[in-house]
Amino acid sequence: MSLNETEIRALDALVGYGDTAFLKAFKDKLGEAYIRDHEKGLRSLFETIRRDVLPRLREIESSSR
Repeated sequence: MSLNETEIRALDALVGYGDTAFLKAFKDKLGEAYIRDHEKGLRSLFETIRRDVLPRLREIESSSR
């Protein structure tokens, strides 16, 4: 998968709230039924983004200084 800087920044904003806060807001606004079967996958996705994608954003930011 290939992401551009704008997409990486969007993911940074998304995971910045944390998985628990994101899931709570999702459930409050859209209902629990939509996400119930995907909570574990969402938490794993957020962890993968934090581990594998966000370091690339830090590289981009440090190289633009």
